[in-house]
Amino acid sequence: MDISINDRLAIQDLVCKYNFACDTGDAAALAKLFTEDALFQEGSADDPYIIDARGPREIFEKAHVGMREIAVQFAKHITTSHFLYEEGGELRGKCYQMFVTSFGQICNTGTYYDRYEKQGSDWLFASRCCIIDGSKEQFQASIANFLKTIRQHELA
Repeated sequence: MDISINDRLAIQDLVCKYNFACDTGDAAALAKLFTEDALFQEGSADDPYIIDARGPREIFEKAHVGMREIAVQFAKHITTSHFLYEEGGELRGKCYQMFVTSFGQICNTGTYYDRYEKQGSDWLFASRCCIIDGSKEQFQASIANFLKTIRQHELA
């Protein structure tokens, strides 16, 4: 599969739109980045299904709840080393992710595994799976520590 420069840039923009939608708490914008039958999963090496959603509506609902629970105005998703490849006739990608506070504290790191689909002129996520480095317990502890840090800065 030959991937044009324009398609590569459009997919890079898709990943950036995802990051900004998450970091601004815009669950509606986030849901629009997925196909109708898309799969979104987030978990850890020992439990890859902490979040498991299918389709924009369920992705919106679970993201909206998650965004309310986490003070998104203090969150930053950073993705690096974005790599595209073809597998079984499908366009896939993976990239590293780092979730940090706006105060510079690293909350967690991991890897996104994506499958992309072009609909009309737009590239969308057909699936997006984020595996956070470490165990489920470490993942949950990193979020609790993130929230503790936010509360400390809000009180300061």
